[in-house]
Amino acid sequence: MKGFLIMKNKNELIDAVANRCCMKKKEARVFVNTVFDVMTDILMVDDLHIVNLGTFTKYRLSDKHIFRNPKKNIIVDAVPKNTVRFKISDGFLRKLNDSNDFAECAD
Repeated sequence: MKGFLIMKNKNELIDAVANRCCMKKKEARVFVNTVFDVMTDILMVDDLHIVNLGTFTKYRLSDKHIFRNPKKNIIVDAVPKNTVRFKISDGFLRKLNDSNDFAECAD
């Protein structure tokens, strides 16, 4: 695969950043963690728009409600939860779909 890095987890992302930026792995770990921390801080108060990547939007998954646990037959309060949605940008989606390298990934 030409130009593609296959990353499955955060440690592999840190390795890729260290290699691409010619920095020590420890420095790359601080950099990646800082980026994720800043993204989290932004999402606490607003949506996060990254040009040519997409939009992260925080929304309430559910309101507080009551349900019954069928195994123990007890009533449980479900607390409201937040989650994040990601909408890919048109430019990034176009770039992914126009790439010929994905045909090689199917093997």
